[in-house]
Amino acid sequence: MNTTAATSQRLRWDTDRRTTVFVAVLLPLLVGLGLWQLERALEKQAIAANWAARQQQAPRPLLSLAESPAELAYRRVLLRGHFIPGRNFLLDNRIYQGRYGVEVVTPLRLEGEDTVVLVNRGWIAADASRRTLPELPVDSALQNLEGTVYVPPGAAYTLGPISENEDWPRLVQALDVPALAVMLGVELFAYTVRLGPQSAAGFTIDWPLVNTSPEKHRAYAVQWFSMAAVLLLFYVWHSTNLATLWRLRRSKHEHSG
Repeated sequence: MNTTAATSQRLRWDTDRRTTVFVAVLLPLLVGLGLWQLERALEKQAIAANWAARQQQAPRPLLSLAESPAELAYRRVLLRGHFIPGRNFLLDNRIYQGRYGVEVVTPLRLEGEDTVVLVNRGWIAADASRRTLPELPVDSALQNLEGTVYVPPGAAYTLGPISENEDWPRLVQALDVPALAVMLGVELFAYTVRLGPQSAAGFTIDWPLVNTSPEKHRAYAVQWFSMAAVLLLFYVWHSTNLATLWRLRRSKHEHSG
């Protein structure tokens, strides 16, 4: 075999500067997004494990627990008190089984205490135009409730004002506890309590544990890693003579056959 033929059958690189810069920027980004999705999957797994462990514990009176978020998250609690009459918050834009609705959040004053707790009583259907709001009578009788403390993963965020109406029931865009305390004129417990499914004071109760499952995060990670792999293969194919070597090998195989 002569020198020219031997050289033509070796792998050679012929990189293009613009393509190299493009791949150098995009490839780490795609890999990073895949790793981020894997981290999110682990976080969701930890949340699910914490929730399962907390659900095995017997419910306790709310004020008997430490007030740290880590101690309170997903703890089953007992509430005894009276709903504040005429005061309902309606958490806007809650979609359940494809239908628009709101979550009904009612303040409960604990018996013998100054503490007021926001009790999320679940979902109800509502007018998607927001022209009319559901009227919900509040039972002023003594309530004995069981629920789960919900500690949100971050601060409430809205693009505009949290509420645009001043009447009751009051439509709100987020459960920003300090802001709702100002509207009520009372001090509120730092976190909401979501009623359990057996509560007579509840509506439609089907609390999602996480908005995206660990399995879906892993699927997203596979997508990002796949795109990174395709990009890398494209770069190698575009920047080398692999295509020529492949054709030569295929031609040699056909002639030898």
